[in-house]
Amino acid sequence: MTAIEYLENLDSKLIRDQSHILKLIEYLKRNYSYIPCYSARKKLGLRNEKLVGSSEVIESVFGKLKRIEGDQKKSGFTGNVLSVCAMVSKTTLETIKKAMETITTPCLNDWCMENLGDSIQCQRKKFSNHVRKWVLLLTKKG
Repeated sequence: MTAIEYLENLDSKLIRDQSHILKLIEYLKRNYSYIPCYSARKKLGLRNEKLVGSSEVIESVFGKLKRIEGDQKKSGFTGNVLSVCAMVSKTTLETIKKAMETITTPCLNDWCMENLGDSIQCQRKKFSNHVRKWVLLLTKKG
């Protein structure tokens, strides 16, 4: 099954906005001749180099993400990881407006908790609070 066939057969109930899938299918069809077929290359005994050029683009994206994260970069990924989407896509005022009207803050917070969990800083704070409570309990009993 090709990527296009897979996308065309996705359960529409799982897709919030079908237009994004259609745009991706159009992109894949438009650029079909430029996208290597790794399974065919393997059968032919050809090398399967997945990246042409270097890793400069991904390194640049992570560099920008670290700048956005600032002091929090030592604590693991935060919700700022979503800014990568804006870095690598065509971002217009219309796109930003639509995103802000579509996604609520509670929905975004839920996504972050479900996919990222607590940051290391938050875990440390919770642990520290537990330790304080135990110290207080132990010193009151002793």
